[in-house]
Amino acid sequence: MDLVMALINQFKAEETNKLDNIDKSGKPGVILSLENYADDERVIVFLLSVAADENEYDLARIEAFKVFEVKDFDDLAARTRIGHIIGMFWNTRRMTTCGIMLQWRLQVTWRSEASTTKSN
Repeated sequence: MDLVMALINQFKAEETNKLDNIDKSGKPGVILSLENYADDERVIVFLLSVAADENEYDLARIEAFKVFEVKDFDDLAARTRIGHIIGMFWNTRRMTTCGIMLQWRLQVTWRSEASTTKSN
């Protein structure tokens, strides 16, 4: 088994709902580790499934969306699938913690980019 599959399996094996302290979840860290392999089709499929799963740990979902935000995917088909999942999220989002935090993060990023553009 290679590192990508080991990380994906580690993520899937964690039963976050059974943790005494949810802040001890390793899922966000696993997503961060997978960012280095984001062009791997297995990682793209996995991150899309995490982002789409409303029952998944919110901070893990946010990390998946952050990968989509910062990674410049070379594959047009991957970019299309990512755009689709983001569109589905915004069209159907409930104001859960994940929705609120992601909306805040995107607003901060947009403001930061806008002020950088103005100063240049």
